[in-house]
Amino acid sequence: MLNNILQGVAVNMDGQMPEMDGYNFLKLVRQNRNVRNNATPFIFLSALGGKEDVLRGVELSANDYLLKPIDFELLMAKVKEKVSNVNR
Repeated sequence: MLNNILQGVAVNMDGQMPEMDGYNFLKLVRQNRNVRNNATPFIFLSALGGKEDVLRGVELSANDYLLKPIDFELLMAKVKEKVSNVNR
């Protein structure tokens, strides 16, 4: 199921979500062998801007980490860049 959802898209995740936060979701996807996990770009959108928060995302192989409030133009540029890198 995850493979069908994530194939060819960029995933924007909030670091803080109920039930499963973005960090745990990213970890789950990266560990799932049925997902094209290395090709799915992840961009964290978070109010958590501490060095340890960003490093946690990087250690889980997030492709980018943007702080809230999000600049929409910057977000769209990052999504386009990440998706174009996947499609090369």
